[in-house]
Amino acid sequence: MNKALTVFNVILLVSVCDNAQAESPAAAFNIEKIPLTKKNIGTFPFFAPPKDYFYGHGRKRGMYPYHGGEINEGGDIQESGRYSFAVDKKSLVPVEGKVFRAELLVKTKHYRTCRGCAGTPGSPRNMLNIRRSYEKAIIAAGGRKVFDGIVSAEAYRARDDEEKKYDLDGMYMTGLQRTYVIHKPAAEVWIEISCSDYGRCFNVTVQKGEIM
Repeated sequence: MNKALTVFNVILLVSVCDNAQAESPAAAFNIEKIPLTKKNIGTFPFFAPPKDYFYGHGRKRGMYPYHGGEINEGGDIQESGRYSFAVDKKSLVPVEGKVFRAELLVKTKHYRTCRGCAGTPGSPRNMLNIRRSYEKAIIAAGGRKVFDGIVSAEAYRARDDEEKKYDLDGMYMTGLQRTYVIHKPAAEVWIEISCSDYGRCFNVTVQKGEIM
């Protein structure tokens, strides 16, 4: 009887493991549930920053712009790469394709690239405006929001080095992440808009496939 129970437990454990593998994030997310759109979304990376903001990445010198450093204006583009997007609090879906990443910075009169001035993304009101601006533009382009929340630190730590190399400085402090997907006939466009608790906002966009 004990032997029979042991065999049953082994079979049950194998069955549970098989189900867990079948429900991996990549397998569980079905792109076909996102409606196709044939709307013209322009050229990569498709969405300009909101009014009074511009894209920047990296630092030429200094720790912060207002400490004598300068930001490289424009986003960083890699023709081929992989980045993982959140579809729930514990699940990240890896997407391979053309990668764009940038921090949103405020245009000011006193500094070319200033985070420390009044009216920077450190204001919750401005972070809300950033989120609303992107959401309005992406939804109008036929996109859908697939995640809105805070992702667990464990999920981000589990990413491999290929994915981590696309992190901009400060990207994965705690904060709200939003993931959008635009489903084209022969392509997918994944967009992450994230704002940290420290008032910094980022855009990561991956185009998978060719947009006709």
